Amino acid sequence: MIKDLSFWKKFIESNLQHNIDYMVEHSIKDFHFKGLNYICFQFSPTIVIRLYIIEPSEPVDTKNVNIHNHLYDSQILVLSSSITNNVYKMEDGDDYFYSHLTSALCPTNTDKKIKLKRIGKTNLRMEKSIKLEAGDTHFQDHTEIHNVENDTTKLTAFMVFEYPTIKKNSMLFSKEDYGNTISTDKAYQRYTKEEIHYLVNDVLSML
Repeated sequence: MIKDLSFWKKFIESNLQHNIDYMVEHSIKDFHFKGLNYICFQFSPTIVIRLYIIEPSEPVDTKNVNIHNHLYDSQILVLSSSITNNVYKMEDGDDYFYSHLTSALCPTNTDKKIKLKRIGKTNLRMEKSIKLEAGDTHFQDHTEIHNVENDTTKLTAFMVFEYPTIKKNSMLFSKEDYGNTISTDKAYQRYTKEEIHYLVNDVLSML
């Protein structure tokens, strides 16, 4: 993992110049909910490379985003501001509902809505809290149960490198009973070229 942010600045600039059509096709505005955005540079069977951006004009209360894990192993590299990664372990109890989650963007999900299949109830214990500043990196195993916090007054940007899907479903943990779906009204919007240039240049100005 290259931690030198000047390298990733050049990487982003090069993609903005030479890969913009691909970025427009594969990037998502308001991913799952308003304010969380990603710019996709590569999506392949062997690796996915994305830039996640949370703008201060669209503060996301990340601390209260539902606790979850992922389909894949991944590496996070913070570019600007900071994030705190809270890691949990399951324990006996019934404070949280937990369910298998199918993403609205899953190719086989024709309804294009988040789907939930209830597994049961559990308790969660916070095992550790990892503060990641600009230039810090964290390997996230697919079994890691987590949520993140960020400073909503600052532009937060981080690279995520995702490795091949290694299981069918991720899991979602919540104190609220969502039933079989979560509302994603106005989520999963697409960018224009102009919007990507504007947003990505905001990130570049921080590097």
